[in-house]
Amino acid sequence: MEEQIAKKIVIIDDDQEIVNIIKATLKSKGYTTLAAYNGEDGLKLVKQENPDLVLVDLRMPVMSGMEVCKRLRKEPKYRNLPIIVMTAIGKDSGKSEEFWKNALQCDDFLTKPFDPLNLLGRVEFIFRRDEYISTKEGAARVPNAVKESRVNLADATPKQVVKTFIEAWNEQDFASEYNCLAEEMRGNISLKDYMTRRKQFYLDSEGKRRSQKLVKVLETTQSHNAARVVCVREDTINSLSKQREETYVLRKTDAGWKIISVRSKPA
Repeated sequence: MEEQIAKKIVIIDDDQEIVNIIKATLKSKGYTTLAAYNGEDGLKLVKQENPDLVLVDLRMPVMSGMEVCKRLRKEPKYRNLPIIVMTAIGKDSGKSEEFWKNALQCDDFLTKPFDPLNLLGRVEFIFRRDEYISTKEGAARVPNAVKESRVNLADATPKQVVKTFIEAWNEQDFASEYNCLAEEMRGNISLKDYMTRRKQFYLDSEGKRRSQKLVKVLETTQSHNAARVVCVREDTINSLSKQREETYVLRKTDAGWKIISVRSKPA
């Protein structure tokens, strides 16, 4: 099987210490990172490297991050390029993250200081959202009743949470799928919107032709509030099956174990 190509991420921030922390966090998950320390150099770097994602601060010399976002969104080539804005401005502005996301036309907005694992979760969510959330504009709002999960997620083990998350697709149990995810993975989307979009994606992709299952657990490690589950997952579409190895990282919350990151590779 072909080896997966690492996602390329451009970091634009004038604080070298923050850049180094972000680089180390992202590289630990196999991402390729490049950095620029002002908006003008950052914009040039994006155009040279054509990254999969841009992380940008707002307050920078030469050119602000706001101007970087504005110029990228003006060009059709970069109109859909994922952008995460990271800044301390939001903390004292009195405005919500949703306000800033709309104003800057960015995909996510993170207020400094932030937990690097929070940033990592949001990065991984953006890269997987086409699989887990339909972002199709104008998608029909399709009613979907909330189903009772077969597992009480509040008391479930990390392995049970992962199994529930993978196999929820088979019964369109998107409420359970949502409840397996930590905030880092699902972002600011509500349960109602998540279910609506997942249902639409199920219909658009003729979901009945597809089934998902956890084949076997290869490794489990667990501490007081962190866990890691490595497993083999199998997706079957029209009787054609394909397996891949997935690594899930979870953290313990008041509502039980929640998934904060997922990484895949061919089995």
